[in-house]
Amino acid sequence: MSITVDEKFESRESMTGRNAWIERVYVIRGTDDDVDAKAALAAAAPSMYDGLVRKSRHVERLGEYLWEGTARYGRPEQSPPLPETGESVFSFDTGGGTQHITQSLATVGAYAPAGETPPSFGGAIGVTDDAVEGVDITVPVYHFSETHYLPDSMVTAAYRADLF
Repeated sequence: MSITVDEKFESRESMTGRNAWIERVYVIRGTDDDVDAKAALAAAAPSMYDGLVRKSRHVERLGEYLWEGTARYGRPEQSPPLPETGESVFSFDTGGGTQHITQSLATVGAYAPAGETPPSFGGAIGVTDDAVEGVDITVPVYHFSETHYLPDSMVTAAYRADLF
């Protein structure tokens, strides 16, 4: 039995713009093997369509010897331009992290009902009958990096030898 691949009438849903994409949907007949169905889809669906590159292929079994195949297309991947020699690249992040603490830096106040003395926990935070539970606090985290792109003439043979 030969394998046939026909594009469905409902095919070619698409979106234009910066994140352009298109899907072409096919009916694949004549095989019960998913690998053969994907191979037939790959042969029938062009690798490029309307300036977009085929990104993926998907097959779904609908019945005996019957598959639906989808080819998805999107913009070609573009690598960011490489920096020029002599350029420097800087990056930073001022996110936050958490830290678990169980002791205060100072006790600001201790309170108890009238006529009673407040307990002293020696600066411990979150004291229970069995343990000191503490608390998670948000602390600032700062990451900074810089990369300098130097000409080859500035990188000596001795330096290269140390790298390897």
